[in-house]
Order: sequence, then C-alpha cells, then structure tokens
Amino acid sequence: MRSTRRANLHMGWGLALALVALVLSLGSMIPELVSPWNPRTIPQPVGALVMVEGDETVRRLLAELEAPGEPARLEAAQALGRLGAAAAVEPLRAMLLEGSGAEMSVAATALGRIGSPAAIDLLLEALADRELTSRRHAAMGALEEMGAAAVDPLLEMLESNDATSRRNAVEMLGWIGSPSAVPTLEAMLADRDAGVRQQTAWSLAEIAQAQAGQGL
Repeated sequence: MRSTRRANLHMGWGLALALVALVLSLGSMIPELVSPWNPRTIPQPVGALVMVEGDETVRRLLAELEAPGEPARLEAAQALGRLGAAAAVEPLRAMLLEGSGAEMSVAATALGRIGSPAAIDLLLEALADRELTSRRHAAMGALEEMGAAAVDPLLEMLESNDATSRRNAVEMLGWIGSPSAVPTLEAMLADRDAGVRQQTAWSLAEIAQAQAGQGL
C-alpha cells in the first residue's frame, strides 16, 4: 500500500511538472494567460491545472533547482518565476551569481518576474560588476524588462559610495528610459567620478530621444 502511494505521488508530481511545462509553452503563444500570474484571470481548466498541489509544487520546484541536470534546473527556475514564488529568491542566488550563462539568464528573468525587494536586491548585486559579465548582462535584461518597477531601486543605488555601482545604475536607467529619473540623473552630472558623469550624459540623451520618439 505504501509503495502504491509513493508511486501515485511520483506520477502526480510528474503530471504537475508536465502541466507547468505546458503552461510555460502556452505563455509564449498566449501571454495574457500568464502575465500577470493570477489563477483567477486564467480560464478554466488551465488555471486549475497550473495551481495543482499549491505550495507543494513550489517546494518540489525548489528541490529541482538542485537537480544534477541543467535542463531540469532551468525548467524549475522558469516555473518558479512564472509562479512569482518569493521563496525561490535565495535558492536562485547561486544560479544567478555562479551558474552557467544559461542559468544566469534564466535566474535573472525569474527574479525579475518575482519582483520582490529581495529579488531586486539580488539583481542589483549582479548589476554592480565592474566588467560586463554574463551575470551583469543577465541582470540588465531582467531590470529592463521590469521597467518602471526597477526605477526606484536603481535611483537608490545612485547613493552608493562605489563609482561602478553608480555608473551601472545610471546606465540601466538610460536603458529603461523613464522620465521620472531625469531630475536625479541631472544631479548626477556633477558626480565626482568622470565615468559616472559620462554615462549620465548618455542616459539623459537616451531618455530624451525616447520621449521625442513617443511625441511623433
């Protein structure tokens, strides 16, 4: 009887993973089904399938982040991001900061979709690299995708004593192109670091160009 139960649980988890993978594939074709991730906005029966096993699904996916095979880890990270699982932030740290290029990219995207303060802090940690490392590049992509939600944390990063952190935050604000950052960026033109000042001029030009394009 106990072995039968274990077999049934294993089969149930396999079905749950298959259903999550199905929904992820549907997401590329039907974005409105998965963004924002809210089961009440997803037509039945898709919503019911996605939410199968609830918290247990998150726990299983977290365990899959430690799987020996990279494809399994990547699929788990993608699913956790789609679910907005805040519990995944710390487990995704190693994948973002020390993983392969593919892992860094997937982890950054997942953290951006989770969007919690802890997730954003982790992205900013990767963003602070002096060189354009794979993890910094991944963090840039995730922060740009977040858009306006990333602006305030980036503005706070401008207060760092580290010139590299300030420069990279300024650059990121230019990529996002939010006009709300302009007053603070204008003040950064007087930064004590020449690299920060140069990057600030670029970002202000990017924002101005984006605004001019919207006015056409």
